[in-house]
Amino acid sequence: MAALIGAACSSGDGDGARSSSDSSAAKQGADSGGGEAPTPLGPVTFTDEQEATSLTPPAPLWLFVIDDGGEQPVASIEDGNQVIAGRLDLDTGEMDRKVVVDSSDLGGKRLADHWHVFAHDRHWIVAAGEGTASVLVWLDRDLDRVGSVEIDHGGDPTNDMFLVAEPDGVAVGLFTPGGEGGGGSAPPPPGRGGGGNRIYRFDTEGRPRGTVDIGSTNGAEFGHSNGSSAIPTDDGFLVLASETLAAHEEGTLKLIETDPDWTPRRVIILAEDAGVNYAMGSGVLLEDGRLVVNARRVETASVPPPGPPGSPLQDDSGGLVRLVVDTDRSVVAEEVLAVDGVNRPHTVLLGDLLITSWDGGGGAQYRIDRISA
Repeated sequence: MAALIGAACSSGDGDGARSSSDSSAAKQGADSGGGEAPTPLGPVTFTDEQEATSLTPPAPLWLFVIDDGGEQPVASIEDGNQVIAGRLDLDTGEMDRKVVVDSSDLGGKRLADHWHVFAHDRHWIVAAGEGTASVLVWLDRDLDRVGSVEIDHGGDPTNDMFLVAEPDGVAVGLFTPGGEGGGGSAPPPPGRGGGGNRIYRFDTEGRPRGTVDIGSTNGAEFGHSNGSSAIPTDDGFLVLASETLAAHEEGTLKLIETDPDWTPRRVIILAEDAGVNYAMGSGVLLEDGRLVVNARRVETASVPPPGPPGSPLQDDSGGLVRLVVDTDRSVVAEEVLAVDGVNRPHTVLLGDLLITSWDGGGGAQYRIDRISA
C-alpha cells in the first residue's frame, strides 16, 4: 500500500508534516549505510475506482478533499463569495455545507481563492480577496472557528496562494512578482519565471513566526509564479512551482527542494514542452520517496492573450496530466486524465485511495484511483 508522508493539499495528522500511517516508515531506494545497492522499485499502478463525480448539490470552484481521521473526509469549496466546508460522502458526492469564510473576513472584498489543510488537530484555511486581502482561519474538527489572522502582503496580489503544514505550525505562500513592489523579491531575470513566493509562517496557535522569500531572490533558476504548492518532507519541503500561471505563455513545472527553513537546495524541471503551459501542480509523497503529481496542461495557442483591464476573465482551463516522479526526481510515467476543461487540480491520499479533484465547465468534481507501489 502507498502511504502518505505529505501532500500539497492535505498534510499529515496532528503532528503536522507526517501522517499517522507512516510515523515509522523507512524510505526505500536510499542507501542503508551497509553498502548494498538499493532495492529496485516496482511501478506505481493506478486502478480506476470511481470515475469523475460531481458534488451534490453542484459547486463551481476550488474543491479540496481533506482527511482529518473522521469516517468521512472534509471537503471545502468556493460558492457565492463564500468558502463552504463539510463532510463529503465519496460514494455519492453529497456534501454537508457550512460557511467558514466569507467576504467580511476580507474587508468586504470579493473572494478570489482559498487553500485548505488539516494539521495539529485543526482545519486551516487561507483565503484571498480581490486585490491584496488575505486571511488565515483555523477550525476544530466540527468546523467551528477557533481563530483567524489577517495577512498583510504589502500590496501584492494574494490569489492562487498555497498553504502547507510545518512541524510547529503552518506556512502560507503568497506570490511576490519581483522587481519594484515585489515584496522584496529580486527583479525577474530575462524571460519567464521571475519572482516567487513569500512564505508566512505561523505557529499552532496562529501566531506569526516570520517570513521567508523563495524564488528568484535565491537565483534565477528558482524563479516561479503563483499557482504553485508545497509538500512537507522529513527534511524540508518540495515546492511544485509554476514557471508562469498565464496559460497563453509557455511555462514549465518545476520541483524546488528546500531545507526546513525554506532555503532552496536544487531545482528540477518536471514537465516542459514547446507551446505548452504546465501549472498548478499538486502532489503526494509516497512512503518509498516517489511522487505522484497532477498538473494543468494547456496548449498556449488555444488561449488568447488577456484583454485590457476590466475585460472578462478568459477560459484558461486545459488538460489534466498525472506524473510519477522517481526518487531521483526523474519523471518515469505520464498519463493524460482529461484532455480539456480542467482547472485547479488538487491531490490527496486517503489510505491507498488517490483523490484527484478539480473544477471546470462541469463544476467541482473528483475521481478516485486505488494506488499501489
